[in-house]
Amino acid sequence: PAGLELLVSSDETTGSQVTNDGYIEGEEKLVQLEEQETKADSSDPECKHWKRTLGHCAFGSDCKFKHSAISVVVSSKKAVIRDPISGKRKRQRPRNKGRAGEFRRWLISNFGLETLQQGSGILDIAGGKGEISFELLNLNDCPSTIIDPRNFIDYSRFKRKLLKGFYHRNEALNANFNQSQIPHSETDIRIPRHVKCFWGPPLWECLSLCLDSPCSLDDYDGSYSAFRSLLLSQDFVPSQNLKAQFLHAKQFMWTDKGLQTNQKGETSDTKEAKEENEVLHQCEDAEQRIEEDILHYDTWGWAELRELLENCSCIVGMHPDQAAEGIVDFALRMKKPFALIPCCVYSKQFPRKKTPSGAQVSNYQDLVDHLRAKHPDIRTMKMPFEGKNTIVYWNPNEETKETKGEKAEKETNSNEQNQAS
Repeated sequence: PAGLELLVSSDETTGSQVTNDGYIEGEEKLVQLEEQETKADSSDPECKHWKRTLGHCAFGSDCKFKHSAISVVVSSKKAVIRDPISGKRKRQRPRNKGRAGEFRRWLISNFGLETLQQGSGILDIAGGKGEISFELLNLNDCPSTIIDPRNFIDYSRFKRKLLKGFYHRNEALNANFNQSQIPHSETDIRIPRHVKCFWGPPLWECLSLCLDSPCSLDDYDGSYSAFRSLLLSQDFVPSQNLKAQFLHAKQFMWTDKGLQTNQKGETSDTKEAKEENEVLHQCEDAEQRIEEDILHYDTWGWAELRELLENCSCIVGMHPDQAAEGIVDFALRMKKPFALIPCCVYSKQFPRKKTPSGAQVSNYQDLVDHLRAKHPDIRTMKMPFEGKNTIVYWNPNEETKETKGEKAEKETNSNEQNQAS
């Protein structure tokens, strides 16, 4: 993935275009891909991934197809597709099918498998469908715990992919795990542990972690402010508050419309009411599935959950929504490596969140800048898939070149002063 930026050697703007089929492009840039030597002969065809991923091929120089020097026109704005009949905008789905695997390999490459396997393992915040944790656990023998309020995670599709070899049969992608350790039967497949709770300062402060360094109230919604008031009162009981947080998360179910409160209300014939009833039926179906699969009922005590968070090796999040802020804040306070790919901004929910310049965080780049400003060594890079693909990361175990240079300069100046004195 690091080569994605190095291969860009031109930044020529070509303007905008509107085609007959309704495809509208914004400002475009001409990207030059430098030729890369491969195992292909002159008669072999071009690698289809070389152009589509802007120079990121998983096989690299071992690819059996050609990686020629070509020019690729890349749109700097999200394309808009319109229905040819109605003229209405149609949503374009990004090509990010393998993003979980890309993220997993990036974690291993940048943090090291030995680091990720330490302690209680990885905390996968807002783990969603659970594919990242599922891959880490079954392919790399790396413990990973999902912290997500949804009640049910269906791993059946990932199990089928694993047993059919989709995860590990590609030679370019199997360098990070031992083939003999991969499960070959469904009984050998392991399921990641799951904490059904929202992620944020109320969770770890309830577990008596980072109490001496509370987070900024401006970076969170009103629920954190209310929690801080309760925490400082004499009525606060940590174990009871943790139970209350679990009960609060239990009121939400994951549906086609995202997280929805699982509360039955009166029905009516309005369009909005019918949509609500459809969501409710999805909640009820999910509840029935949970009752049929007790593997998804992980029970967590106060001491056990505290140990999990305190001894984790790394905190990660792939499009963690509102939990992005909490990933960075917790990792910095606990001095744990973290990596997240933020997505939605939620500017209305967090109106007091500011950029380094003092402006309100109102778009994606503002959010990335806001997160980076929390520590001088936080870095970013682009991942090789479409959609929101900026990864924000920090590794306290690895000093940046700038930090090393500053320390060397200070030591040199100190030695010179000592000699002078």
